Amino acid sequence: MVRNSQELCKPAFFYPEELKVISTEASEGELLAYEAIKKTSPAQQEHIDDSVGTEYLETETPDWRISPEQYQRLIHYVGCGNFPEADILFFGNEEGTGTFSIEANVEARCSTFGKEPGSSSYTYTFGDLETDGFFWEPAALGGRDKIVDYLRAKGGKPKVSDTVRGSFLPSISRIVLALENQANTPIESWFETDHSKETERKIKEFALQGLFCPREGIQTALTDWRHLPRPNEGAWYDEYRVTETIEKCYLSAYNQFASAKKDSFSDYSEDAEKRKRILLNAFVKSPAKVLIGLGGANGFKKEVLSRLFGLSFEPVDLAHGISMNRAVAHLGSKEMSIFLLPFPSAQVYGSKGELLDCLKTFVIEHLAPLMDKQHRQN
Repeated sequence: MVRNSQELCKPAFFYPEELKVISTEASEGELLAYEAIKKTSPAQQEHIDDSVGTEYLETETPDWRISPEQYQRLIHYVGCGNFPEADILFFGNEEGTGTFSIEANVEARCSTFGKEPGSSSYTYTFGDLETDGFFWEPAALGGRDKIVDYLRAKGGKPKVSDTVRGSFLPSISRIVLALENQANTPIESWFETDHSKETERKIKEFALQGLFCPREGIQTALTDWRHLPRPNEGAWYDEYRVTETIEKCYLSAYNQFASAKKDSFSDYSEDAEKRKRILLNAFVKSPAKVLIGLGGANGFKKEVLSRLFGLSFEPVDLAHGISMNRAVAHLGSKEMSIFLLPFPSAQVYGSKGELLDCLKTFVIEHLAPLMDKQHRQN
């Protein structure tokens, strides 16, 4: 498939394990928080940027706090990638911040994301942003560069390098590469434990240059349920501590779907309901017929999507005693197949070999037939 788009993709900033930011000295409290992040169990890794572990970047502006206007605008931001032409959507709990600060992430998202460089009006948007409309950033590199631009304007000197760590992006890369190249390369070859150096290079290169942006081939986009980006899902940060009750109210409304959660800053229950409508709107408008969640297969993410689409999931065996959850959502004139798999960590699956076996089974038995059918219809 050849797409009408911008330049081929570059690194995704959502899980920017390939990025490094040189920071000023972190406070004692920030370093303690950083150490806590590093001790997080493998099962919780989906909730933390893969990039955590290089340098810690403290807030650029002393006492910076998110404004009510920024908080509301982020509800309408659905993510990064080629939503108008997407073949596969990936779904997460919430965005990370990479090795950038919360301030830089929020300021860039609210002021420049969804817009062409130098423009004050949205190009990548659908509907009214004052109601249930949404906007997105079309290419991962573009979003990363906008965050870097903000840091430089504040006098920072962010640096980036093309390296990949973590398992999230490489696992997605294997899936997409296997689908794209099956005419010439057996799907099994992308899920071997003893890859050739050339295959490994292709996987890492694709993780940096092929995901979540317009390109030739299978189109991907990434979106999340909660709208506030955080370095660690298990921590609450001063940048969002605008009232004494915001943490409890926000998380209760989004995580437990509790009603009547509000304070002087916002009505969080209404925010969660609006986020549901906006994401559903984005799923309907995107041509994608496949939605994949990695992590939370039997927990929170399953509950979110069950409520979002009003459906029930069924368990499906993969391999080595590991199962996923599957459902089909009816969205207007299309059916969307939804798959929830455990987070792609060797420790979660038992070993790297068992992880790759499960991903291979998923692609061969479930995903490839769907994509082939969709390709024939197109």
